[in-house]
Amino acid sequence: MNAYQYAGRYADRVTALIVEDIGAVVDVDWSFTTSLPRHAPSRDALTSALGAAAPYLECSFRQFKDGWGFSFDIGDTVASQQALSGDHWKDWVSVSCPTLLIRGTRSDELAADHAREMIARRADQARLAELPAGHVVHHDAQAQFAAVRAFLSELGTPTRSVQAVGGMAEQGERPSGRAGLEPATRP
Repeated sequence: MNAYQYAGRYADRVTALIVEDIGAVVDVDWSFTTSLPRHAPSRDALTSALGAAAPYLECSFRQFKDGWGFSFDIGDTVASQQALSGDHWKDWVSVSCPTLLIRGTRSDELAADHAREMIARRADQARLAELPAGHVVHHDAQAQFAAVRAFLSELGTPTRSVQAVGGMAEQGERPSGRAGLEPATRP
């Protein structure tokens, strides 16, 4: 959502937009987040407590003096999720660059009819890719996520020099000199 809000407000800075499994109207249920274990005695115990969600959160596991937890504060995450809730149609329709909306067909976050309405409201500026995945499409459907490269190729954007910044494609080299379509990292 932040990516399409940015793209709508700073159209001169964004040449293409890729949005992964989030709608224009969001009603976040943060019960999943509040049910996360806050602490575990070992990495294995944390993984076990998370069950099927473990692969999605594994990159945020951190070891502390007294055991294992997350790199994020659960309270801050809930506050962020609460801030996402609302009607964001104005932001979505203000985007003027070509947009690829990616929806996981098993996602609980973005319903098929809502995704189709998002595409309809952006006429010929947006297209929908539905992949066999849950909400974290890039994790669940890595091979099919090539839809991103295809989208950028059709725009004439060389994928070797594209950065993914919060879902936005910006031209140029990374400061480290690495090139390629990579997940955004925190500053």
